[in-house]
Amino acid sequence: EPTLLVGETGTGKTALVQQLARVTGAPLTVVNLSNQSESADFLGGFRPAGARHLCLPLLPRFRAVFEATFPSGANTEFMTRVVRYAERRK
Repeated sequence: EPTLLVGETGTGKTALVQQLARVTGAPLTVVNLSNQSESADFLGGFRPAGARHLCLPLLPRFRAVFEATFPSGANTEFMTRVVRYAERRK
């Protein structure tokens, strides 16, 4: 069950709980808080993602759909360039 330990810095709160977890084999997640802690510390936040991080995972599906839709002979050069460009961006 989640527990909040409150006390002065350096009194051994974390060390005590870490030792108890080691002895009992219980999983432990330690979260150190302060007066400056915010909800984003728990929930995470947004970070910008570049187009390549969004698009590169789609390449295999794009390739399959493209090759099923358009004649491969007429588009070999195009697909070669797309794949080569993606390989350089990894």
